[in-house]
Amino acid sequence: MDREVKATSKKITFMVPLLFFFSALLIVSNVYLLLPITAHVADYFGTSIEKAAWGSGAFSLCYAFGLLFFGALSDRFNKKKIIWFGMGATAVITYLTGEAGNVYLFLLARGIQGFFAASFAPAANAYVFEVIPKQKQTMVLSLINIAFLLSGVFGQLVASWITVRYGWTTVFIPLAVCYVILFIAISFGIPSERATTQLRKSNSFKFVRKPIVLYCYGITFSLLFSFVGMYGSVGDHLVANFYLSPNGIILFRSIGIIGMAAALFTGTLLNRFGPYIVLTSSLIVAISGVIAMLFLYSFYLLAAASVIYVSGISVTIPSIVTLIGKHSPGERGKALSIYAFILLSGASTASVLAAMLSFQTLILVIIAMLSIAVILSCFVKNAAAAQ
Repeated sequence: MDREVKATSKKITFMVPLLFFFSALLIVSNVYLLLPITAHVADYFGTSIEKAAWGSGAFSLCYAFGLLFFGALSDRFNKKKIIWFGMGATAVITYLTGEAGNVYLFLLARGIQGFFAASFAPAANAYVFEVIPKQKQTMVLSLINIAFLLSGVFGQLVASWITVRYGWTTVFIPLAVCYVILFIAISFGIPSERATTQLRKSNSFKFVRKPIVLYCYGITFSLLFSFVGMYGSVGDHLVANFYLSPNGIILFRSIGIIGMAAALFTGTLLNRFGPYIVLTSSLIVAISGVIAMLFLYSFYLLAAASVIYVSGISVTIPSIVTLIGKHSPGERGKALSIYAFILLSGASTASVLAAMLSFQTLILVIIAMLSIAVILSCFVKNAAAAQ
């Protein structure tokens, strides 16, 4: 009995954070996978770039609806099984995506891929609150959200590297292999949560009537909106002002990754200062980094400002997840799936605006969005005090 308890404890301490980090990184990378290789897809199928770009659009759209579907399921069924099934289905359809014979089958496969890939995020976030000890929850949530942020850079780098050397259809093969490995590892590497009748019968959406959750949702939209918007538009700005090559732009984006390390200290900050002070402070740090980018004309100072911004966002995201999870007991799957849906909506909106607006204009929009988020964070604290 003691051995079984120790084995389960070891899985929770080591295997769950490790598997969830790599699952989040590899799953969400699919959102960004086609961005640098859309022209290759269009040439291969003999179609327009606009139609080929729907490979990203189909994935994102179906991913968004999949989040809501699997979020509802994760409140009623075993979360480990949902993650396990979704990973297996994603592995199969990912391989088939690279084998599509025409652009329409490719777009269909990408849509199905997005739907099943969405099974991970809501089930994994809810699983953390159900199984992981409270003192370690923030650390695991931070790792998951670091992976979400890293995926934007990782997915594009991997897709570009493989496409140049082996062709774009090959991109999906190593991904499918990784999903199979994760499928097997999840089977043996993470324990199932205990069945709870009350949780499985939950279907009331009581959490949407809580002001604190609604304020958190309002803040959520601005997070990936600002992240994708800033990094989506900064490339043209760097080329125009510093004549950077594509490698120089990659270097700039890579430097920003340093700021993601701040997420690892979120648990310590939450324990010491509480979630409300940490939430407001991290948003202020993020907005200060963005404001600085408007007035700096040195590559290295801009890169330093991006590190400040990313560090603020990296602490804000797990803080928001912690607050939503705390205030939606019994309905965390649905609550966190709506959170993920709003997060993705912000990213999608920003990617469109990044193609339409100049860097300076979009930065002003981001500053306005984050300013609203700071105000909402004050309402979060007041709503918590009123409960």
